[in-house]
Amino acid sequence: MLGTTGIDWNRTYESGQYAHFWEIAHPSQELVGFLAARPAGDGRTAVDLGCGTGSDVIELARQGYRATGFDLSPAAVRIATGRAREQQVQAEYRVADVLALPLADGSVDLVVDRGCFHHLGDEDRARYAAEVGRVLRPGGELLLRGVRYTTFPFKAVTAASLAAVFPPVGLVVDRVVPALLTTDATSLEKNVCLLHKAGADADAAATGAAGGGS
Repeated sequence: MLGTTGIDWNRTYESGQYAHFWEIAHPSQELVGFLAARPAGDGRTAVDLGCGTGSDVIELARQGYRATGFDLSPAAVRIATGRAREQQVQAEYRVADVLALPLADGSVDLVVDRGCFHHLGDEDRARYAAEVGRVLRPGGELLLRGVRYTTFPFKAVTAASLAAVFPPVGLVVDRVVPALLTTDATSLEKNVCLLHKAGADADAAATGAAGGGS
């Protein structure tokens, strides 16, 4: 995937410029809140798309997930791997294109994305949605965060833009909540978006829960 913004991601990480824009040396607050509202990972599979230097992947691993971060930049993966090693956390990082994930169908319980989707154009967004829909199991969730407006180098992440690509591949948009996307250097107006994959397994689980409470 070549970013629609024309950003040379690997050069930005190699030069250290990333630290002036999107770096967070701690887990993102929206991910911490999301995980706090759920049971421990208990070995379930979580992936971070466009993981950068890996702080959110480390938090997922600490909360009991088998966590893997994917990034297009080898330099980012190298930095993230070193960070996990320093913090003595078992987390995996791999160089990969989010439009062609090296994952089996239905193999992932949770996908998180902090700032990858908002760099994609319409065609790539449809491909991204198809990949997320492919790798998520029924009932699996996508926690997506992106800027609310379109201005270089971002394309807006809104309820309308989500509805254009995710429902056709079986993902339901549950919530879109305005917030601030904060980094170590700045903050931007964003939306925090929660989606889940519909399907027979998820529907059966919901039916069983309803029956158990009757």
